[in-house]
Amino acid sequence: TRSLVTSAFVPSGSRTLEVSAAELYREGDNVIITQPSTVAWLSSIAFGSTGNDAPWVPGDLDIFYNRYITDVNIPESKITLDAPIYDHLERSLAQSEVYTLNLPSQRREIGIENLRIDIDTDGELDENHARTAIFMAGVEDCWVKDVTGLHFSYALVDMKTATRVTITGCSALSPHSLVTGARRYNFNVSSKSNNILFKDCFSTKGRHSFVSNGTSSASGIVWTNCTSEFDLSTSEGHRRWSQGLLYDKIDFRLA
Repeated sequence: TRSLVTSAFVPSGSRTLEVSAAELYREGDNVIITQPSTVAWLSSIAFGSTGNDAPWVPGDLDIFYNRYITDVNIPESKITLDAPIYDHLERSLAQSEVYTLNLPSQRREIGIENLRIDIDTDGELDENHARTAIFMAGVEDCWVKDVTGLHFSYALVDMKTATRVTITGCSALSPHSLVTGARRYNFNVSSKSNNILFKDCFSTKGRHSFVSNGTSSASGIVWTNCTSEFDLSTSEGHRRWSQGLLYDKIDFRLA
């Protein structure tokens, strides 16, 4: 089902793509749109302008969008998607492709609600304990609601290969770990995750309390009406070409 995106330029925010074989697809198909991180594309963004760090490497920053097809126009060789793409696709820089998703183990419509997770540790800097309270992998249309977690070292909620997930009314409190890299990402989105909503969440003592950590493969992440206290660093799109992130009505408190 692999087909080339033939549009010369697809601007960010677009939902319609011209493809080389529209007849391969049907309305309702779950598809992946992917752009390879070629030398030409990386050159157009100055290989990340990384300063004293090593420049970005081809193949390490491929872009992935998980979408559903809402319309197929075979005479015009076009497909229409349920949600927009979040970055330009420029054919002269990288040849993007579309293919249907084959993920038979994917889990749908699973909810975790009204739970308290209190992880036993030997103190605030201890790391010999559970790293993440809730980890969601290979999921779609799932949610976590009204969950409180304490003393994880990495995250209350983390996810990868996830789409259309909602985290609401959750509290990620008092991580127990060293205060250094790869720790205290209280609400985190990892690789190949799209269209995720965090709402009415609360965090304490995070290094990156509300963070996208999936580089170029994670996009469309919203944090709204959330609060964090005693932050040790910033909430952000963390590392290398984050896209489509919205921080809306976030209250960062010193105390």
